[in-house]
Amino acid sequence: IQAVLQVLQADIGALLLLQDANYASMSAGHDRVMGRTISGLSINLANQPTLVNAIERRTQRPLYPDRNADELRDLYTRFEIEQVGPTYFQPLTKDRELLAVLVVGLPYAGRELDDATQELLKGIGIIAANLLALSRAAEDERAQAGVRVAEVFDQVEDPAVQAAWQQLQTSLEAAREKIIELNSEVTTLK
Repeated sequence: IQAVLQVLQADIGALLLLQDANYASMSAGHDRVMGRTISGLSINLANQPTLVNAIERRTQRPLYPDRNADELRDLYTRFEIEQVGPTYFQPLTKDRELLAVLVVGLPYAGRELDDATQELLKGIGIIAANLLALSRAAEDERAQAGVRVAEVFDQVEDPAVQAAWQQLQTSLEAAREKIIELNSEVTTLK
């Protein structure tokens, strides 16, 4: 989201996931202008016909203050932002399957994205969808591998092997925590 905001020079960005046919939840959000994470509430799709249209058609849809005032007010209230401005819904799809919806807004700048920037957002949407699909596939594979390893480990009765396995798990968890810490430092440096 931060990369999208930087490339497009947009104010806010969020990633919405469909919970069910009636609600979308925010998986991540960032307010670049205020420098804060957005922790919004679930969005009732009954109040967001343009978002529903973007989801159904799998195509980018804009919201403008002069035409979509109620939808914008509802959306930004949920994002805990007082101002409203042009906002774009970019569905992230892979093989016509909806993975998420990228929301890009300009409530502080109040400017609209020009045609070239809207096309850039569409291209970013394609790349983001592919990365999201790869990430989900990797998570699924990791979970399945963990289950397979646990099944094999349950069959091993040698205490030395079990101790070595426990030590390996502890080292792996420490490495994961270090990676998270380093990623945080890289983000801070950026």
